[in-house]
Amino acid sequence: MKFNFSIRTALKQSWQTFIAHPAFFGGLAFVMIIFNLFTTSHNHNIPLLIVVIIAAVLWSYVWISVSLAAVDGKHDLLNFKSLSVHMPNMRQFVMIIAIGLIVGATVAVGFVLLIIPGIYFITRLAFANIAYVDRQGSVKASLSYSWHLVKGNIFWTVFLVLLIEIVLIILGSVTLMIGLLLTYPLAMLLVTHLYRALDIHHKKLAKQ
Repeated sequence: MKFNFSIRTALKQSWQTFIAHPAFFGGLAFVMIIFNLFTTSHNHNIPLLIVVIIAAVLWSYVWISVSLAAVDGKHDLLNFKSLSVHMPNMRQFVMIIAIGLIVGATVAVGFVLLIIPGIYFITRLAFANIAYVDRQGSVKASLSYSWHLVKGNIFWTVFLVLLIEIVLIILGSVTLMIGLLLTYPLAMLLVTHLYRALDIHHKKLAKQ
């Protein structure tokens, strides 16, 4: 079964989701921007930096959970009152840190060896965090699922979407970070749309 994914359609759907909840997504993005500013401006204050990094990791979990809810059509969870639903418990927090460290270390090794292996690893493992938040499996299962989803010609679709994600974030950053209030949510929703499409495709293949 051939995998079909329209980046244009996914971007359009992401935009429609954003304009339906602009204050919510803009607010989440604003918090993320504050974390980034604190990280860059207080990098000599180690205790504060550690606190900010921990908060940023927690917020990344929230972003993934929110993005999954949006893509799955759970619009009743896209408001500040439902924010607690997206917050990780201690186990989930530790697991997302572990996955991030493993992916980061793997990609770093790939870039040290040669640039191409680093790009390959970051693309194959692009959905590890999303897979964990979605499936609540083990660290190994989340990494394996992402690796299994991104194979064959699908690799290039994922690679292209990741490039678009980077471009969106750069465009948002060059507008004094204000543009990130729009481009960051769009980037997150686009990647999550691709993950869900691949997840559905994988389940269909498994039934054949």
